[in-house]
Amino acid sequence: MTVYEHGVDAVVALVERFQEHITNLEARIQVLENQTASYCRNSSKPPSSDSYSKRPKSQRPKSKRSSGGQKGYPGSTLPWSEIVDEVFTYRVFLYGSCGASLMVL
Repeated sequence: MTVYEHGVDAVVALVERFQEHITNLEARIQVLENQTASYCRNSSKPPSSDSYSKRPKSQRPKSKRSSGGQKGYPGSTLPWSEIVDEVFTYRVFLYGSCGASLMVL
């Protein structure tokens, strides 16, 4: 049974419902477009909140050199010491951001 068989009032009611639905969808599209337009580089949002958007390309020209240290250079780090002079234990009693006690844990 088509809506036309129910009369003009039924057709008008259907068009009004469609118009309301279209208005809701346009508002939703606007919200989604605003979300994709802002990301961590142009808003105060952290990078973890960025959606799956493309990152901007670097403005730096490509270099012919490879990244990292020079070839053949051994490099060195400080070795671990078997004999320790002092050991410091730092105890935290309050949570930093809200000041809640950590003594319960």
